[in-house]
Amino acid sequence: QTIKNNYFNKLNSIQLSNNSDTFKSALFWVLLSLASHYKSKLLKNNQIPIDTLLEIGIEIYLNKDQDRNDLTIDEEVELRRNSFIIDQLVLGILDSNTFLCKDSTASVFQHLFIYLQPKNTEALKICNIVGSDSWYDPYSTIINRFLESVTADDFVLQIFNRKTLKKSIMTHPYSVTYFSSWNYFLTEVNKQLTSQHKITFGSLDIEKQDNIKNLFKAFFSFLSKNFEVDIFYKKNSQEIKKIKQIQFDDGTRINFNYLILQNNRREIKNKKLNLRISYNENVINSSVDTKQTELAIRANLIHATDSYFARSVILNFKCLTIHDCFCLKLQDINACIDYMNGFFRKEIFKNANSDNASLTTNDLNTMPYSLTVVY
Repeated sequence: QTIKNNYFNKLNSIQLSNNSDTFKSALFWVLLSLASHYKSKLLKNNQIPIDTLLEIGIEIYLNKDQDRNDLTIDEEVELRRNSFIIDQLVLGILDSNTFLCKDSTASVFQHLFIYLQPKNTEALKICNIVGSDSWYDPYSTIINRFLESVTADDFVLQIFNRKTLKKSIMTHPYSVTYFSSWNYFLTEVNKQLTSQHKITFGSLDIEKQDNIKNLFKAFFSFLSKNFEVDIFYKKNSQEIKKIKQIQFDDGTRINFNYLILQNNRREIKNKKLNLRISYNENVINSSVDTKQTELAIRANLIHATDSYFARSVILNFKCLTIHDCFCLKLQDINACIDYMNGFFRKEIFKNANSDNASLTTNDLNTMPYSLTVVY
């Protein structure tokens, strides 16, 4: 209904032989998919209005024979596939097996709302849990919040962007080490420097290298200490360490405790062959390894919740998934978006009326559904 009320009138430049709501809705989703190839370039204030995405999608379709040298081969193939689907819709053909891949934007941060509670409505909007007028990019929000207080030359600042820092941000909730995070960043930096300047990080002068290293250290520290409670959550992620087990509504129960491994020395003797073989054997005992459990709890809790969410979607819509990317039949997307909105509202607001809740059921009732909960 939101799509019909707000966006059907934007689709008139593409003439459909079947003007039913079903075909217009399908056209809406394919146009958004077309525009997704250019979302990084369209970002302004960490978001893109859906109106803008539709305009770009329509422009791409109406000029689909134009050269697009800035796209990778995979992106070009996907663009041509989406254009073909629109060609079919124009002719009045909607194959029941036609699908679109809808990818979550930072599903890690979406799932953490369940346990750390949203700081405010804006936090939910940034992670595409609520709101129907824009797609938001939480990665850009985090990066820009960090850069607000940073002083560096333009060359260094240009290196700190969504493309180079995304993987470091994505893996941080999984307790990524500084060394791994730096290597993710460095790999993308070298791609950017090679593409734009025909150089690599190692060929920069020592002062420039040190400036980049020091700024990344500051960014990693920002991720470790500030960004969660500054932008997204009411509680600090340390609160998660109190969780020892969980049971989901589908009956799945998970115990997160690691048990201590006891190292025993074993020996095998064979007198006939005059052999003696010694080896170490790790044996689990009943004592809980508190350190390992707390170290891994955030990553394990996110994986468990992500799996529960994906399992729920798969069972309801019989779709294929790759982690948090859902291959949805075009005719099922509206129902699936509704289902995903309902899932997060139910899970996040289970304690909406408790004394320490930042948002109440009344707040929930006034929040518009998100059309970009997956995009």
